[in-house]
Amino acid sequence: SQRAFTTFINALRVNTFDSMVKAWSKNGALTLVEEKAIANYINAATGRGSTGLPAKSLVGLNHVFFAPRLVISRFQMLLGQPLYGGTMRTRALIAKEYARTLIGLGAVYSLATLAGSDIEWDPKSSKFAKIKVGNTYIDPMAGLAQATTFLWRVVSGKTKTQAGRIESIRGDVKYGQDDTFDVIANFLRTKLNPATGAAFDVATGKDVIGQ
Repeated sequence: SQRAFTTFINALRVNTFDSMVKAWSKNGALTLVEEKAIANYINAATGRGSTGLPAKSLVGLNHVFFAPRLVISRFQMLLGQPLYGGTMRTRALIAKEYARTLIGLGAVYSLATLAGSDIEWDPKSSKFAKIKVGNTYIDPMAGLAQATTFLWRVVSGKTKTQAGRIESIRGDVKYGQDDTFDVIANFLRTKLNPATGAAFDVATGKDVIGQ
């Protein structure tokens, strides 16, 4: 199953790259810098974030974290990293792809709202951008919502609990409540691979959700 997924996602990346290059080559041949910028965007969009680290170090990260490139890619997409390099031509192309994604998500959320589903729009909540249908939550954001919530909590210094209360994670934090360090530690805890996570559960005496 892993080989099948890897083959599929690699074929998807190559086909998307060929399609984008073909579409923009009509305006003149792309340079190597522009092709690398397009490839970087496709990798980030499909969960293969660039780290700038040697390949061997990523093997080590995989022993601790689950899909570290995927986690990195979610932050890169949110922070617009694919738009940093390349040329004005590739930035315009990538910006259009961002716009298409936003339009698609807008259509999904609009249909969900018309269907009577509940959607949490406060980015400080762990339910942010999730569509609630009965007792089921659907996340159309492909991991972007979780990264958004993490960044928003750290930057704003506030979090929203499951009960809907807004609590501070900096400054005067009530006893027993999470502070900024706890928010960061909890986020990293959810990214551990199964083996490391199981060892962590044994060491602490509780699982990732505190049971």
